[in-house]
Amino acid sequence: MTFDQLMTVAIQTWRDRMKRLSPQAGADSDAAWWRTLDASLIGRGASAATAAFRRADAESQLAQALRSVAAQPPVARMRFVGVMTLVAAFVHVALMWPNRPIGFWWLIVPAIALTFGLLVTSVAMKADRG
Repeated sequence: MTFDQLMTVAIQTWRDRMKRLSPQAGADSDAAWWRTLDASLIGRGASAATAAFRRADAESQLAQALRSVAAQPPVARMRFVGVMTLVAAFVHVALMWPNRPIGFWWLIVPAIALTFGLLVTSVAMKADRG
């Protein structure tokens, strides 16, 4: 059985079940599908998880800080991204330094991040000056 055949059978089975669950709504009705999903255990669990994530997002200091950064002009956002990339590269090297592997290959990713951070920060500073 090919993937297309499998998907065709799955869609047809779903339409048949929807007709049996809600014959007045029709096979392609979104309302019937949402009612069925809301009545299921998975739907209730997903709804509760979504509500918990929304509450956590509303109370999160990190999310509020990121929203304030997103509200800044593009140059300030670009500078923020550059500085955070530089900080991440330095933290990576600082954490790896005591138990560094033999050779220099472990420095490639921080070097790329450092280069990117310097480039983005310098472009932001140049754009900030005019």
